[in-house]
Amino acid sequence: MRLEHVAIAMPDPPAAAAWYAERLGFRIVRAAAQPPRAQFLEPPGGGTLIELFCDPNTPPLDHHAIHGMQAHLAIALEDAAAVAALAADLAAHGASAEGEPARTATGDHYAIVRDPWGVPLQLIARAHPFESR
Repeated sequence: MRLEHVAIAMPDPPAAAAWYAERLGFRIVRAAAQPPRAQFLEPPGGGTLIELFCDPNTPPLDHHAIHGMQAHLAIALEDAAAVAALAADLAAHGASAEGEPARTATGDHYAIVRDPWGVPLQLIARAHPFESR
């Protein structure tokens, strides 16, 4: 058994998929033009897919109403400098930063930014990265 994908309802899945591909290097592996316009994205290096969709019968969540630490997509980076650089790049391309990059008590460096649709992204450089599984 494996986790195939995580789904996120969004108002404009094709535009969001293009942004994730351009800004974060995700690869669009399946894209539907018809509702719910599901876009399946593979992260760099592979792994669990993200599905972005817009079901006319199910409105998207108000992603801006979710606290960035309640639910987010975590993007692992090499170090604190990479976290700060990517946060700045994303902010220059439609994302919004939620505070300054910070450090946890365990030594992880992170920043929370929201994509242009309000979905929280946690950019994180772990002091002790998870081992490959």
